[in-house]
Amino acid sequence: MVRSKPYCGECSFFKYEDMFGYGVCCISDMEQRCDDECSLQYTDKEIERVLHHFQKWHRGSKGEQPQPYIIGKAIDGVIRVLRQKRRENEADI
Repeated sequence: MVRSKPYCGECSFFKYEDMFGYGVCCISDMEQRCDDECSLQYTDKEIERVLHHFQKWHRGSKGEQPQPYIIGKAIDGVIRVLRQKRRENEADI
């Protein structure tokens, strides 16, 4: 089953929602609406933030579990970076 992007209102990273449905994504620091699809670009900084929050949740901090889709995309990003770094190291040899 291919999971589509989650909506901001479903995400544990969506905070400070007002009565009009606007809030802030604490990963991208962008204002979003609760019915917007996730707009993370999975930059290195966003990947780092997602995995940091996930690890804190995994070890028992308060809060909701992050969306599996977002965690999976962040892990994909880390794999991409590691492969790129390995290729660069192999090219230097």
